[in-house]
Amino acid sequence: MLSEEALERLSERLVNRIEELNTFMIKKLGNQIVDIGKLTPSQLREVLQSIKYGNNLDEIITKLSEITDKNVKDIYEIFEEVAKMSQEYARQFYEYRKINFIPFDENLVLQRQVSAIAKATAEQYQNMSKTFAFARLNENGERYFTDLSQTYQDVIDEAVLSISQGRESYNTVMKRTMQQLCDSGIRTVNYETGYSRRADSSVRMNIMDGVRRLNMELQTQFGEEFDADGIEVSHHKNPAPDHENTIDGKQFSTKGEVEIDGVKYQDFDTVNNNLVRHVGELNCYHFTYQIVLGVSEPLHSKEELEADKKANHDGFEFEGKHYTNYEGTQLQRQLETKIRQYKDKQIGAKSMNDMDEVYRCQEKIGQLTSKYNDLSKVSGLPTKIDRLRVEGYRKTSGNTRDYYEKSLIGISNNGYTISGISEHLLDRKTSRNVRIEDVKDAFTNPLKTGTIKTDEQGRKSLQYIGEKSTIAFNPETGTIISVWKTSTKRVQKLKGDK
Repeated sequence: MLSEEALERLSERLVNRIEELNTFMIKKLGNQIVDIGKLTPSQLREVLQSIKYGNNLDEIITKLSEITDKNVKDIYEIFEEVAKMSQEYARQFYEYRKINFIPFDENLVLQRQVSAIAKATAEQYQNMSKTFAFARLNENGERYFTDLSQTYQDVIDEAVLSISQGRESYNTVMKRTMQQLCDSGIRTVNYETGYSRRADSSVRMNIMDGVRRLNMELQTQFGEEFDADGIEVSHHKNPAPDHENTIDGKQFSTKGEVEIDGVKYQDFDTVNNNLVRHVGELNCYHFTYQIVLGVSEPLHSKEELEADKKANHDGFEFEGKHYTNYEGTQLQRQLETKIRQYKDKQIGAKSMNDMDEVYRCQEKIGQLTSKYNDLSKVSGLPTKIDRLRVEGYRKTSGNTRDYYEKSLIGISNNGYTISGISEHLLDRKTSRNVRIEDVKDAFTNPLKTGTIKTDEQGRKSLQYIGEKSTIAFNPETGTIISVWKTSTKRVQKLKGDK
């Protein structure tokens, strides 16, 4: 029988290619942004007419086509593998009924049927790939979508405009743009409703829906051939609450409620139709198999099902809260998604040479991965390391402190030299959205320098008010104590005072 683990294994290679496409886009845009950032306004005209601009668009289209072709090919292979597993399970009932069993490799009718369903799923995937897009925010903070080629063109146009018009800092504009792209990731979009979903999730659902359809049609056909009178629903540990007590791992009749050898069987359609989520719908991992009641021993005993149910509800304690095992798996999925998102952001930051953001992302990845490992260790739930992988992610050596110390220590101005960085600064600079260039500019080119003040504990501090940030500096130790954004009103006032 097809298990949840087997299905994920089959679909993961398709999902990995979508991740690869996402990384390809982020790197391509990041590298182009860096190139444009090196140009002067007078050189921008040449960029718009350059072959490189067009070549990048061609590469994006080629990459999308290449991945689509590979995934379509794999869909056919996956469906053939699923069909063989499904047919092999049905073999026992053909033998019980003394009906001729034709193996898949010799069964041309079955092969054509599987190929037709695979083709339909592949076509759905191809149509879905045509809706791949990134989510952006307009000036009013409203979300909108653009396809991959249009996204590339729009980002390059914005980069050129931000340099030529000089309305905002180029780095600020491009960092915000890259942040939006990484937060979004490649998505599938229904342009009529505005609904979108991450492309990797859409691909998983596309494969799962196709496999469910394949399994259902084949099992129905097999059941008719060997005169099935029942259905067994697959079992997996930690099912969702709405399926745990109703259908998970149970056998049902397809002929109304019956009793055979003292065992009562509920009618499957009656039970299934009373569920909010029918079996195999809305991200349900259960599958159904045609059986002969009284002949097919349940794959999972009542004792095993009850033990798994008890273990699920006993759950575990984590960070002061009780979770069922099912809730734990949902928390795992959330952490996996966050880790992948920060890996995307690190890739984008690295492509733009934004080392401040690279180290920030790596710190978040480390924190989230540690939490993920702690959760898995405490709960005993299996990890899904494949879901943490992002094509193209490579950790950069060093850390934020090393980077800040290397970049700032030794800089002098007005008789003072930076000799240290406080932990408070490192803690606050990210939450306050301050970059290392802002810190450096405030110290070396302040709009205003305050006077030395002494607190109740005798510690001295001196404020340097820069255009982007304000720093608190200890003139005795040479340590930057803290940093925060300089308000727009204060900048306007200080510039007006000059």
